[in-house]
Amino acid sequence: MDFKYEVKKTIDTHNMLDDGDRVIVAFSGGADSTALLRFLHEIRASYGLTIYAVHINHMLRGKEADDDAAFCAKLCEKLGIKFLLYNEDITKYATERGLTFEEAGREKRYEIFEKAARELDASKIAIAHNKNDNAETVFQRILRGAGNKGLTGIPPVRGKIVRPFINRTRTEIETYLAQINQDYKTDSTNISNDYTRNKIRNEIFPFLERELHIEIVSALSRLSEACRPDEEYLENISKQACETCLTENGIDSAELLKLDSALRMRVIRMAFQKYCGRVKDFSMEHAKEILNLACKQTGSRVSLPYGFTAQKNYNLITISRPRPRNEFSYDINFGEEVYINELGFYICIAFSEEKNGSVTDIKPFDRAKVSGNLQIRSRKNGDKWASKKLKDFFIDIKLDRQKRDEAVLLCMGNEALLIILPCATGPRLIENRKFLANQDTKEKFFVHMGENHES
Repeated sequence: MDFKYEVKKTIDTHNMLDDGDRVIVAFSGGADSTALLRFLHEIRASYGLTIYAVHINHMLRGKEADDDAAFCAKLCEKLGIKFLLYNEDITKYATERGLTFEEAGREKRYEIFEKAARELDASKIAIAHNKNDNAETVFQRILRGAGNKGLTGIPPVRGKIVRPFINRTRTEIETYLAQINQDYKTDSTNISNDYTRNKIRNEIFPFLERELHIEIVSALSRLSEACRPDEEYLENISKQACETCLTENGIDSAELLKLDSALRMRVIRMAFQKYCGRVKDFSMEHAKEILNLACKQTGSRVSLPYGFTAQKNYNLITISRPRPRNEFSYDINFGEEVYINELGFYICIAFSEEKNGSVTDIKPFDRAKVSGNLQIRSRKNGDKWASKKLKDFFIDIKLDRQKRDEAVLLCMGNEALLIILPCATGPRLIENRKFLANQDTKEKFFVHMGENHES
């Protein structure tokens, strides 16, 4: 087998490189990344590549890590490749975010690669993942009960990230290094079986190959390749389904239940990604719990990773991180302007409809119907709205519980004249018709709100 020919075939099959690409190579100094750097340097003229090497010292292995960095810098100097070194305290990073060293290292590495790509205006980030890495990843996911998406393994291409060695084994890569007489560094943590991946690599795979005569790396690679086209097809259909199922505020439960069962879980996973920003630790069981909410009564809820909660609110399933209810109260007098910290707005009660800086269009209130002091405050038990309890009014307009806690009231005692609901597009105002002025009312007042103080 011609190693160079096979790698170039992988590159061209997946359109990994374009003419004139500026490529960052994730260069640890290990066998895989050293081979990738040498290989891309060798073919650079064929694609008109400009190559940069990024090395990250995780500050976990003391002198050994410093020696690795020195090795990488020396090789880059020899090849005429620009070398960038980043020192990152992964122990501190992991502790601050409650991550394992593996998770923290991976998260920080990709963050730095993206940062370097922006600074260098690089179009590609080359990672040295190989066929063995992919098999180990698939095996780990099988043990965790992964679905089809998990079985696709490590993708050859993901955005700017390309993996030219994804179809080549670790043995083939080491053979290539021997042929070009290139040495490399060995990370001592790869030998230790303290990590799950190392146990799979050093103990489980050799056992399966030795005792059961299974070519496990090839078998799992075939599995991931078989799953990828199906996954891509289902993913595209699921994205289309999201257009009808996902709103700005949550999942339309009626539309969700119309979907084929093969798409429901995918749409829910995409929803969690949309509303929470990440999907790690979001399992199939979590997705099932959210799906079950679609058939439950309003107010039903389930707990999700990262402190998020999914709750059924009429025909909508909202996913959010509950905020503690903040109780506050401000006295406000006629003609006075008060800044409401909880809203981030100034509020003024004025006898004129026109006021500079006003951002609201509000109906006039009848001054004669208001007696005593007015307050801008959070809601309390016993608050009233017209002829009913405020709580019942919220239920009538189908306002979910979290929005109720965010409501700000203009009150006279325990009776609300105005409800202010914070929204992403600006405050939503609901006036109590009981206190509105009619055409014949002589003394009227208006509530004005503005982001900026107007003197």
